[in-house]
Amino acid sequence: MNPRVRRVLRRFARRVPARARRAVVNARVPANVVRKVRSVDWGSLRRAEPIDGSGGRARGTAVDDHYAHRFLRAHRDDLRGRILVFRSERWVADLTDDSATIGVLDLDPANAAATLIADLAEAGSLGQAAFDCLVLVDALRDVPDVGTAVSNAWASLAPGGVLLLTIPAVDAVRGRPERPDRWRFLRPGLEEVLRHACPGADVEMVGFGNLVSSVALLAGVAAEELRDAELDRQDDRYPVVVAARLRKAG
Repeated sequence: MNPRVRRVLRRFARRVPARARRAVVNARVPANVVRKVRSVDWGSLRRAEPIDGSGGRARGTAVDDHYAHRFLRAHRDDLRGRILVFRSERWVADLTDDSATIGVLDLDPANAAATLIADLAEAGSLGQAAFDCLVLVDALRDVPDVGTAVSNAWASLAPGGVLLLTIPAVDAVRGRPERPDRWRFLRPGLEEVLRHACPGADVEMVGFGNLVSSVALLAGVAAEELRDAELDRQDDRYPVVVAARLRKAG
């Protein structure tokens, strides 16, 4: 400590009554407060790296994937006709019947499952009124312009079509150098984007997650390792995933 500062503090201390000085020195933190602090058991979470760097996918189902599947199951009646799914048809394969035609969208030509190689963030890349249902699970986190991407998806829907999308509210950064991770959304922010990008849309929104499931996702704990009650509880203060259903008139 600077000698001059020390001298000033000593002079100040001499002016404080002896009784007050003794009270400060002898002060103790209440026992109940100490017990509360010491009761926190970090267990295997006190670590610089996650338990599973893939978000729990190496251990089972990632928590955000669990919520995306739940959202799509709740809207399985929308999965009909000409369906376009981002990156993999696994999201809808067990929720559709033989009358549905499923296409897969990806920007990466190395995806052998892709039937349409296109950039979601490029206006007009999906065609006009080409699909009855568009499923964008975790597709918006790395696009340069979320508004343009959503507007493009909206334009590709036929009259009466439905857009089902999810986007993370919390997650580790998982981007690639050529396509960096850019976005996380809370419900009010996503709703504002959707209202501007999809004029006339009938919008329904829902959040999934709570403190426990948020921590689990960041730590790489799989959904199967949580209790049903821990996954099912919805706490808007700690959302993991925000999801939206948009229906086009017609």
